[in-house]
Parts: sequence; structure tokens; C-alpha cells
Amino acid sequence: MKHLIVGVGVVGNATGTFLEANNEEVWYYDKNQKIIEKSDKSRWVLSLNFRNVSSFEVFWICTPENVVEGIIKQLSLRTRKTKIIIVRSTTIPGTLEKLQKKYHIQFLFHIPEFLREATSIEDIFNPDRIVIGGDDCGWVTPFFKTLHCPIVKTNLTTSELIKQISNAWLSTQISFWNEIKELCDSFKVNSQEVANAVTLDKRISKYGSNMLYKPFCGKCLPKDLENLINCFKQQNLNCYILHMVRNKNDFLRNKYEKNINYSKARKRN
Repeated sequence: MKHLIVGVGVVGNATGTFLEANNEEVWYYDKNQKIIEKSDKSRWVLSLNFRNVSSFEVFWICTPENVVEGIIKQLSLRTRKTKIIIVRSTTIPGTLEKLQKKYHIQFLFHIPEFLREATSIEDIFNPDRIVIGGDDCGWVTPFFKTLHCPIVKTNLTTSELIKQISNAWLSTQISFWNEIKELCDSFKVNSQEVANAVTLDKRISKYGSNMLYKPFCGKCLPKDLENLINCFKQQNLNCYILHMVRNKNDFLRNKYEKNINYSKARKRN
């Protein structure tokens, strides 16, 4: 099939690399000229006009979530409604169901990515699971036939929630271990020794237990945690735990940034 990757950052690049390795015809689009110049990809579409996109069968949207609707709108106007549109962006739960109805798209899917920026290529070939949200998932499951992992088929909103909740859980683990480090330090015991022993229990993940005492940051975890907190608010629900996770991280981030600024000031003096 002929695929167009829209947005060639970490996710778009990894997605295209995976499809190419499985003998799919892959082209790329990104509005950022610097990305095009730095990329080793050879097939580029320079605009999303009808002439350029009408021949593609599958579109992979790998952009920041705030531009997903704009891309879907463009594609819905410039392609047939029967084209396959796959969103990999971390959209807020309920977003894609609304967009599917708004733009009358028959084949809209959400396949969230679970990639680490530093190891995105390795991760995309060795996933823990593939989550596919949307109706008639049989249209897209063949793209992952070479992978040996569970494939979860569900609806759009459930898929969006799975991604948001996965990142919120990782954030929670980091904040938990940061708090445990403070307790261990107060007793003057080795916090890493404690964490190493605790995580020998097969039920307890090691993620976040490397006692760095740093806040979680980056592009994904803080944003997705905030989005999930807002989902609770919109549904008139309380989320005590997630608020505490955010507050702990904010406290540690402020402390961390003050220490960095203090160190820079000392160097200048």
C-alpha cells in the first residue's frame, strides 16, 4: 500500500522506518523545512494539496495533538472519505470520535505510540503491545503482522484513554520513588538499596526506581498528566492521586531549577 507520514519527528520517523522495513511504499510530509533537510528520507510530499495526496491509501498523523484536527480537516476535503487515516498523536479522550463524526470519516483509527525518544527505532520493532482504536480494525492489523506482541482492538476513546493512563502511571511511579527517597534520606539509609530490594517483587515495576531525585519532564509525561487531570474535571470527578503526583513533581522541579540557577550563578561569580 502507499502510505503518507504526516509529521516526521520521533514518532513519524520511527513509524516510517517500520513500514519501509515491511516493504510498504512510504512517503513523508512535514511543514518544517529543517526536518526535511536533515532527514535521510528520499520520498517527500511538499504540500497536502489534492494533487499530492489523492494517490495515497493510508495517512499516518504523527503531529502534536493541537494540529491533529487541522490535518484531518485537510485530508477529509482533499481525499475520498474511504481513505484510511491513522492518528498516532496523544489526543485527549473523546477527541477522535468527535472528529470522525464532524468530518464524516469512515476509516479513522487511533494507534498510540509507546516510544522512548532515545530508543524509538528499537522500541517500534519490539513493542509490548499494539493498541488499535476504531471500527473495522482488520483494515490496519496487517501492518503489524511481523510483530510478536498482543494486539488490543478497541474503540477510539478507549485507545486514547489507554495512552493517557499509561503515561500517568509512569509519572506516578517517578513521583512515588522520589518521595520514598526523601523518607530514606531522613533515616540515613541507602534509598537505592531499598528500591532495588523492593522491585525484586515481580508485581512491582522497576520504572522510576533509579534514585535520581529528579522531576519527570520532557514533551509527554507532564502534558499527558495535565490532560488526564482535566479529563477528570470535565467528567466532574475527583482525581486525588494524580493531583498529588503533579504537586510532588512541581515541587521537585522548582527545587531542581533553583539548584541549577544557583550553580550557574556561582560559576559566573
